Amino acid sequence: MSPRRADKKRVLIFSASYGGSHAGVADGLARYLRANHATRTEVRVVDFLEHFMPNVNVLAKFGYQQSLRFFPSGCATASQMEGREPDNPVVHELSTGGLDRVQNGIETFDPHAVISVLPVAAAISSELAPARGFFSAAVLTDLSAKGAWLHPKTNAHFVATKEVSDQLVLSGVEWDRVTVSGLPIAETAVAPKREMQRKALGLADRFTVSLIVLAGAGPEIADIALELAKSGIQVAISFEGSPRLSRQVSTALKASGLVRAFGRERGLDELVGVADLVVGRAGGSIVPLGLSLGVPLILYNPVPGEERGNVDFLVNCGAALLARDEEDVAEKVRFLSTHSTRLEQMAAGSRGLGRSDAAKTVCERVLAVLD
Repeated sequence: MSPRRADKKRVLIFSASYGGSHAGVADGLARYLRANHATRTEVRVVDFLEHFMPNVNVLAKFGYQQSLRFFPSGCATASQMEGREPDNPVVHELSTGGLDRVQNGIETFDPHAVISVLPVAAAISSELAPARGFFSAAVLTDLSAKGAWLHPKTNAHFVATKEVSDQLVLSGVEWDRVTVSGLPIAETAVAPKREMQRKALGLADRFTVSLIVLAGAGPEIADIALELAKSGIQVAISFEGSPRLSRQVSTALKASGLVRAFGRERGLDELVGVADLVVGRAGGSIVPLGLSLGVPLILYNPVPGEERGNVDFLVNCGAALLARDEEDVAEKVRFLSTHSTRLEQMAAGSRGLGRSDAAKTVCERVLAVLD
C-alpha cells in the first residue's frame, strides 16, 4: 500500500443501488465535493453491497421489492452482532469473507474519511476505522432510525430530522455525534423559477404535476397521466429507470397535448422544479428532492417497512399525501389543483422539512475534521 498523498484528502463514499434513496444521496455528496473541493479532495463512490457482498446485494434487491427486511439492527460491533444474529445472511457473509473484502477495498484507496449512506456499510467502516486511522461518517437516508445497524464508534451521524436524531440518542448514540443535516442531494436543486423552467422544457405555464416513474411500475401509469390531462392538468412524466415502460406507453401519451414524457436527458431536479405537485414512490431521490424544493408530494404503493415509515412521517408533517392506488392518485391531484390553500399548506410543510444545503453540511463538517 502506497503512503497517502499529502496534497489531497481522500474521501470514500459507500453507496447502494438495491433501492431507496441511497444512490441519489451518495451522488449528491460526491457532486458537492467535486464541484467545490476538486483541488483538495479525491472522491470515490463504491456500491458497498455489489462490490463487497454480492450475494447480499441480490437478496437486498429482492427484499426491497418484496417488502422483506433482513438487515441486522441494533447498536453493536460486528462480533456482538454475530452473537446476536448468527443466522442473519448479512452477518453470515461478513463472517465468511465479506469483512476481509471490505478491509482490502478500504486499504486499496486508503481514505482519510469514509462516508456511508447505508447503515451496514457505516457499521463495518466504523469497525475498521481505528486501525486504519480514517474518519467514519454515516448518513441515514430514512426518516426513521428504527431497525438500522449502528456502530457505537461511528464518528458522526447525519440525519434528516430531529426525530431521527432523538431515536439515535435513545438507541445509545452519543448526542454530540449526531447532526441534523437534512437529506443530501445534488446541489443543482435550488428554489425553482417555474415559469422559466417550464418554458425550457416546452411546457405551458399552468398547474403542473410531475409524475416520476421508477423501475417496477406498470403500463397503468399512463392511465394516471391521461386521466389528469382529461381534467386539464398538465403532466410532466419521467420514466426514471424505466426505459422499457417508456417505449410501451409513449404512443398513448402522444395522444394528449397536456402530457410530456421525458427520459434521462432531463434531470429529476428539473422535472421536480417545474411542478406544483410531485407524484411518485417514496423511494429514489424523489422525497429529498421534493422537500429541498418545497414541493408537495403524493406518494403511492410504498414498500412496507422503510418506505411506509417515511410516508407516515411525511403525511404527519403535512408535506405529503398517501394514495391507495392509481385512481386515488388522480382524485387527490384533482382536489389539490382546485384547492390552492390546501396545496400551499402542503408546500409549507415540505419547505419546513427540506434542506437544500444538506450535502454542504455533511461534506464541510467531514472536511473540517480532516484539516
